Amino acid sequence: MMMMMMMLDDDYGDDVADALKQGCSPDPEPYPCVSIFFSDVCGYTNICSTLQPQEVMDMLHRLYSRFDALAQQLRLFKGVLKGV
Repeated sequence: MMMMMMMLDDDYGDDVADALKQGCSPDPEPYPCVSIFFSDVCGYTNICSTLQPQEVMDMLHRLYSRFDALAQQLRLFKGVLKGV
C-alpha cells in the first residue's frame, strides 16, 4: 500500500494525489493550452531481441530520463499513461 501511495505522489500533482489517497475524485483543472506527446521506440522489438534484459532496462532508463529532465527544465507537467 505504501508503494502505491508513493507512486501517486510521483505520477500526479499534490492536489490530485491527495484526493486519490482520500478515495475522492480529483476536481478537473482547466488549462488554456495543452499538448500531448506520445512516444514509440521504432524498431523496439528488433532492438530488444539483440540485447540482454538489463541492457533493455538501461536503454529505456536513459531515454525516459532525458524526457524527464527536459520536462523538468521546461516546467512541464508530465502525466503518465500506463497499461497502453
